[in-house]
Amino acid sequence: VLRYPSYDPESAHACSLEQSPDGPIEVVTVDSVHRSEGQDLILKLDLEGAEIAALRGAAGTIRRARRTVVVLEAQPAVVKRTGIDSVECLRLLSSIRDFRFFASETGQSVAVDRPVFEQLAPGRIYNIIGESTGKASLT
Repeated sequence: VLRYPSYDPESAHACSLEQSPDGPIEVVTVDSVHRSEGQDLILKLDLEGAEIAALRGAAGTIRRARRTVVVLEAQPAVVKRTGIDSVECLRLLSSIRDFRFFASETGQSVAVDRPVFEQLAPGRIYNIIGESTGKASLT
């Protein structure tokens, strides 16, 4: 089911998925619908805190792609609500294959060794772009 966060109870753009056995929304993984090898991949995720789950469900596709670009939204309110820093998504991506990360709004590099909002000005929403730079890991 979709849930509105307390900080934005009016906007459908801020809804997040909450697992429910009676939920009307079917959730599938990218890997279950995309099986091609050696193609380029662009993946844009704005899932209000469910990005890590989506990346786990796309790991095979990311690994098999010739080149990959992943765009993730980093939003302070979502980090506060979930307790999960956006850098965790970057770390997961880096475990799948080599990436370089940067904020599209500033061009500033984003490292995987510390929280995103220690690297970028807090209080803003950023689109973090990950661009594959090498081969995928074998794991």
